[in-house]
Amino acid sequence: MKKYEVQTLTSGSGGFDWFNALREDDQPLRFDTQAEAEDELKFHLSALKDAWENGLMEEEPNPDDFRIEQVYLKQTTYTVGDIADIADEALNAACRVVQERLGVPNGDLAAHYFQGHAERVIDDILRGYIRTEIQAGEEQ
Repeated sequence: MKKYEVQTLTSGSGGFDWFNALREDDQPLRFDTQAEAEDELKFHLSALKDAWENGLMEEEPNPDDFRIEQVYLKQTTYTVGDIADIADEALNAACRVVQERLGVPNGDLAAHYFQGHAERVIDDILRGYIRTEIQAGEEQ
């Protein structure tokens, strides 16, 4: 599951490293879209700047000390719809690779080719593979 986290550059025992910026309840600032993360980062920086201007912080916050990082979180349960979405995304990605390598300007032929029987067969194979990966992940 793709998410976007707001992270901050923080000094630690080994120098500087990136860590999750946290909300007041110590949960990571994590969002479904990059736009949401960017809005939160602007708000976060504004609040830090206000704190600095009011003497509550020793150093002025530096926007370069923050970043938005795309992360993938392991989902614990998957619905039939989730598995169908993953299979559809996998087929689209495979077609995209073929089209890019062959210089195909659009996906019209792929859309026509993967209809009916061919689509059902590929979809069944991908769904089976996805369920196997889910089961293998649960056993680890």
